[in-house]
Amino acid sequence: MNKTKVIHLLFLCFFFISLSITSQTNKEKPTPLTEALNEIEELYNISFSYADENLEGKIINLPSIILSIDALLIYLSSKTDLIFERISSKTIVIRTNDSNFFDTQFLEEIIVTEFLTKGIALKDDGVTILRPLKIGSLPGLIEPDVLQTVQALPGITSVD
Repeated sequence: MNKTKVIHLLFLCFFFISLSITSQTNKEKPTPLTEALNEIEELYNISFSYADENLEGKIINLPSIILSIDALLIYLSSKTDLIFERISSKTIVIRTNDSNFFDTQFLEEIIVTEFLTKGIALKDDGVTILRPLKIGSLPGLIEPDVLQTVQALPGITSVD
């Protein structure tokens, strides 16, 4: 064999060996738990509720494979010594193992029928219902004024 062919062959062998070595290394890097939770929220379309001081200084390696949300919560719980409790399909509460905490209590749903004044109701999906003929007067007004009432609603502003 020619000397240059042997050198090329050795170079190719060394190159492929180095590729297999780097592919076997652990590419997981330690991430602060708060950053990891932000990534998980975006990936799984869920939200976490927690006290900031419970997560201070906690670092985790996220798994390299995609897990189901339940398997991921078990993984996070085992690595952080925190309790991950599902409140709904999209909300998860994180709390410590401290025995001073009570279990989560679910309260009855509250429906607001008169918001600000009579004639304004809030539905559970966030929709505000206005009944102009039934609107009462706001505090500080002498008579009912629909425009003043609408301006008092969140998200409504007037330019003048």
